[in-house]
Amino acid sequence: MKVKEKITVREAREKAISDTNYYFSKTNTPIIINKMNKYDLKSCCFRSMISQHCLAWNDYEHYLNDEHCYNFCFKIISLDIDKSITNRPEAACICTYNIFDKCISIEIIQNFSKENKIINGSMMKYSLLTIFLFLTKIEGNGIYLINPINNEIKNYYVNVFGFNDINKDGKTLFLSFENLANWYLTLI
Repeated sequence: MKVKEKITVREAREKAISDTNYYFSKTNTPIIINKMNKYDLKSCCFRSMISQHCLAWNDYEHYLNDEHCYNFCFKIISLDIDKSITNRPEAACICTYNIFDKCISIEIIQNFSKENKIINGSMMKYSLLTIFLFLTKIEGNGIYLINPINNEIKNYYVNVFGFNDINKDGKTLFLSFENLANWYLTLI
């Protein structure tokens, strides 16, 4: 009997990005997901500063090369013949993975493109899709969402995606892997 080898966070991250891009390709969704780099982070900082909700993206630079993080951004693929990819992120997310409780924490997440119908209204869905694929590979237990930006957004996460407000103070939401998997089944 062959013993299953443990997959590393890096391997799970790479596979989740690949599988998410495969999903986008198969569903003809003109988006690509990439691991966030320092240029993407700078773009996030700038775009957040001029948005309705300015978030402190620059506080997360040290997460870019952390082995226990899953950071990603979504970029639009042009519908023109050349199918070029925009250089700037239209949305982004920085997550940390705790190897002890086997949960991922969404530290910061933002949609920068309110006018883009491909991302707007679907940012969290696409983020949960790739996080689900990551947790599947690494055999994770769930997702924490830290400090939702306001009560309206918190209620959206709770009512639409099934997150639980675990401390009843709106600061820490949790979605179990089982509930995430049930949500994922509605996508396919």
